[in-house]
Amino acid sequence: MLGALSKGMRYLGVDTNPALVERLRECADDYAEVNDIDASAAVDIRCQSSEVLVPEWIGKVGVAFSSPPYFDIETYEGENTSTAVHPDYQDWLEGYMGSTLENAAQYLVPNGHLLVNVNDKIYDDIKELVFRRIPELEFMGEDEYDGGRMGRQHSRKDTLKLKKEGIMVFKKRVMALGQQEDKAGK
Repeated sequence: MLGALSKGMRYLGVDTNPALVERLRECADDYAEVNDIDASAAVDIRCQSSEVLVPEWIGKVGVAFSSPPYFDIETYEGENTSTAVHPDYQDWLEGYMGSTLENAAQYLVPNGHLLVNVNDKIYDDIKELVFRRIPELEFMGEDEYDGGRMGRQHSRKDTLKLKKEGIMVFKKRVMALGQQEDKAGK
């Protein structure tokens, strides 16, 4: 968020953790005060799941980043978390992850980029879902950044380990004039 603000960009984000959302809003307000900008115009952070579409964001995002909670490895409390809404893993994959990818595709501008942080050593099927859905959502695969030891911590049953996580990078295709209409008519 601060990186976007420091470059004069608008930041849009969601999280289901109300305390985190409040802290991010406070951080944005502090930044806005110090830098004499309007925080309400520069930042829109909502306390909701990424699987819920925000219509006013459609076609307004240049870079979308998703770092999914890995179903049962990162669990959060609350009735609107991805695992509370989708307690079955297969339903979570399609209902949460699939919807999150669909929403990102709608939010992005032509040539916009989708970055997905997935630890394939933990859940290969999340990565497989991403690669299966990307072509139908009009993305092109560009690159995969090997994040090395990024320092992200995962805990499972009282163990805490640093895991290597890659970031998949995709670019939204630019439709040729009339291509979208042809596709919709099939």
